Amino acid sequence: MRASPPSLTDLCLTLVSSRLELFCEMRDDGSLSFREPLVFPQELADQLLCKMSTEGEISSSSITPYTLKSRRSSMKVIHMTHLLQHLTQHSFYCGQLEGLQHLDISDDKQFTSDVARQLLETPGILPQLVSLDVSGRKQVTDAAVKAFVEARPGMTFVGLLATDAGFSDFLSGEGSLKVTGEANETQICEALRRYSEREGFVREALFHLFSLTHAIEKPRPDILKLVALGMKNHPATLNVQLAASACVFNLTKQELAFGIPVRLLGNVTQLLLEAMKTFPNHQQLQKNCLLSLCSDRILQEVPFNRFEAAKLVMQWLCNHEDQNMQRMAVAIISILAAKLSTEQTAQLGAELFIVKQLLHIVRQKTCQGIVDATLKFTLSALWNLTDESPTTCRHFIENQGLELFIKVLESFPSESSIQQKVLGLLVRNSGGVKSSH
Repeated sequence: MRASPPSLTDLCLTLVSSRLELFCEMRDDGSLSFREPLVFPQELADQLLCKMSTEGEISSSSITPYTLKSRRSSMKVIHMTHLLQHLTQHSFYCGQLEGLQHLDISDDKQFTSDVARQLLETPGILPQLVSLDVSGRKQVTDAAVKAFVEARPGMTFVGLLATDAGFSDFLSGEGSLKVTGEANETQICEALRRYSEREGFVREALFHLFSLTHAIEKPRPDILKLVALGMKNHPATLNVQLAASACVFNLTKQELAFGIPVRLLGNVTQLLLEAMKTFPNHQQLQKNCLLSLCSDRILQEVPFNRFEAAKLVMQWLCNHEDQNMQRMAVAIISILAAKLSTEQTAQLGAELFIVKQLLHIVRQKTCQGIVDATLKFTLSALWNLTDESPTTCRHFIENQGLELFIKVLESFPSESSIQQKVLGLLVRNSGGVKSSH
């Protein structure tokens, strides 16, 4: 590709550097970053950074063209993620940027570039640097990072997520030097904190967190908060929600849920329901959410929209035949139905597809002669849904529910728990049945 004509390049550089605020947005820490999506021609990108390094300042409060070369050393912060795929050494000439303290050239798009390697291997460069973020960059090694940090004893942070570095003890992140990475829990949690707004890095961190939380033995509400933050910030990103929902299950399963504050569990449960609504056809995501919902602590004690949850679980149940998940789904519905108000129960039972699906499961189990947890939970759900609900009773009768329940009584005469649930529905809800007739 031919280089752009000098006059056109100069014009572009002048326009971008003089109106940089149009291309930037303020971050929480007061520094500026380029808005996404932003694509610069490679030639322009290199020259722009060089121009800014000699003539302009990106600081905590402003973008100011320099007229005096003596002010170059006052540049403190450069945050330029996603901008460059290649960076020449002269752009970081240490005499021009000797006062720089914070440099962020991380790239969660993970372009193939050796910009980080060039920087790390340049002797004496950026002597006052306090923090350096090269997350997502290629050709980064533990040895190069260690040498760079040791030469700058004032450094407090290095970003190494999605690189090949961060696995040495020196870069563990356990001490005064904070590190984002994937080698251990400390690095991953630091990444979730620092990159909560960056979709690609959140996904990467959650992926590695999932592997670490498989064998977790103690409640970790601190980690669950970070997972919830990622879910909240990226509700429409499937890969984030998929990894996060899997982490939620690992962090709340069985007895672990009892060590998590109720309010946090409630917030996380609502985020799971939002994920189920956003991705109704993604089977693995739905499974992850159901696995987390199927918790005594969550279903019995945690505040969340149980009516919405019951509808979402029923919709899943109507669209899938997975036997293991079917048992879990009807268990959730059975417990939720008992927790709803009379009005909510009636509204839920008034949905014909719900009654028909539950009757279908009972019919299927009866024909197979199987008495299991799925059948028992389904009968309990029907019992709760028909209670004081004439509309639900009508759906029950019109879909041969009475005939089916008589068959259940005849098929399992020695199963007292089954007999109790069937007779309970027929007797307790006789008023609703009569009014339906």
